[in-house]
Amino acid sequence: MADDKERIRLLDLALDALEDELKSWTRLGTWKTGVTRLVRNPLRAAPLGAPVDKDAEISFIDVPDSEVNGILTRVAMDKVVTVLRKELRG
Repeated sequence: MADDKERIRLLDLALDALEDELKSWTRLGTWKTGVTRLVRNPLRAAPLGAPVDKDAEISFIDVPDSEVNGILTRVAMDKVVTVLRKELRG
């Protein structure tokens, strides 16, 4: 029973990390045909009233339209793995 509770807790943690990472990205159009600018602003994912991370950086990458979903998925899953690894290592 405790093992199931731990799995549910880890699943909730993973889903929260995934949601927060996806919230921090914005898609913008560019002047180039077939190119999308992905802008990452980690402050967008923070809840209202949360302390502001002074080291947070806004970054962007230009990617072909056909690769946008794949790149966002990879970046978000990397964040999930990082959060779970940190949690499991204690």
